Amino acid sequence: MQIDIGKINVLPLNLTLEVDYLKSADQLIALGRYDWVNEEVVDPDVFPIPEELMGANSKISARICYFNCPFESDILLAKMKKNFFRPANFFELLVLGYKYPQLQTRFPIVALGSVWTGSIANGVPVLQFDGKKRILNISWFGRDWEGNFHFLCIPV
Repeated sequence: MQIDIGKINVLPLNLTLEVDYLKSADQLIALGRYDWVNEEVVDPDVFPIPEELMGANSKISARICYFNCPFESDILLAKMKKNFFRPANFFELLVLGYKYPQLQTRFPIVALGSVWTGSIANGVPVLQFDGKKRILNISWFGRDWEGNFHFLCIPV
C-alpha cells in the first residue's frame, strides 16, 4: 500500500521567531508563563540545545502546518521535507509559546524536531490547552497524530 506524502496544509500565518540560544529552556519556559509544565521538560538533558546552535541568536520565519487525517510522525516528517519544511525544535516552540500564546488555545502545537528518548517511549514537546490552562507537555513520538494537532514548521 502506497502512502500519499503529498501536500500539507499551512495556516496563512507568517510567524517571526527570534531564538536566543544563550537562554536556557528554564528561562524560555518562564517567559511562556504556562499554567502547567511537564516536569520532564525542564530537565536540560531531555531537549538539549542543538550543538550547532549553542550560543547562536537566530531570526526565523515559521509556519503552522496541519494534516486532514491521522499520520505517524515519520510520515509527517517526510511530508514536511517534500514540501520544503523542517520540523521546529524545542527552543523554537518555546519562543512561539511566549510570543504567540493565543495559538495554543486554538489547537495543540507539536515540535517534531526535538525527540527525547525516554525509558518507555520517545517523546516530543507539545503546547496544549485544556480549556482553562496553557500546558507545556510531552507527547509520544510514535503515535498517530489526529487532525486537531498542528506542527510548527520552518521553511528551508
